[in-house]
Amino acid sequence: MSTKAIILALALGALGLLSIGLLSSCAFDPDPVTSTQNAFARQTVRLEVKPDAAADAYWLFHSRPFQDVGDFSLVGLQAAEFVPRIAGEYVVDRWVVTGPSSVWTDRFIVNVADERPELAIRGSRFVSLGDTENYSVNRIDFASYNWLLSRPVSMESSYQELVPQEGGAATFTPEIAGTYSISCLVVDDTGAMETATLSVQVTED
Repeated sequence: MSTKAIILALALGALGLLSIGLLSSCAFDPDPVTSTQNAFARQTVRLEVKPDAAADAYWLFHSRPFQDVGDFSLVGLQAAEFVPRIAGEYVVDRWVVTGPSSVWTDRFIVNVADERPELAIRGSRFVSLGDTENYSVNRIDFASYNWLLSRPVSMESSYQELVPQEGGAATFTPEIAGTYSISCLVVDDTGAMETATLSVQVTED
């Protein structure tokens, strides 16, 4: 074998080893955790995983609408945030660095709508005295929910008629008949506030 042939063989062998090394540096988990969530354009989307033992991790877009070239900011090992500019499907992967290689641990599929629906309270407008009715708002993308009640007479109730529940909901058990006004003041993760109000008629039958 000529000297040129030997050199060529050695070079090809080195390239082969380099390719193997590059392929092994990104190990795909055969069963990454996949989750789906909904969001709205021009609002912060937070992606979060359960705490793990990862000492180093990074987040990458697997796919997104090609018109959106917004930045993606890393928050920490277990969380990341981004602001989608337009509606569409965004797919984000989380990778954990394990020595010389990286392991694909999580995939987030975020379905982004163009506009938020107008805030509204869901629940019956007619309640019988003594019954309990459940109320909630039509969106769940808020950091806090504050329920307020306006009663038909200007006197303090002997017990709490409107009781907040987990998940931003509330239960309403009226003490007297008449027209009540139920309001919910919501605050999102940027500090922006919105209010929805529902008039409820309570009858004695």
